[in-house]
Amino acid sequence: MPLTPGEPALFRFPLGSTGQVLKAGQEDLRPARQTVFHDAPRPSRLLLPVIPS
Repeated sequence: MPLTPGEPALFRFPLGSTGQVLKAGQEDLRPARQTVFHDAPRPSRLLLPVIPS
């Protein structure tokens, strides 16, 4: 599917069993460039589980 810059696209993909434990104050910095639309006509969501320690 070709993508058009500035146009929303639906992506669904399973992440499987993944996880990362961050210590207090630790940051995971990786450069990325995405646009997430979050207005009424283009609602977005990202569901991530939080695993209690």
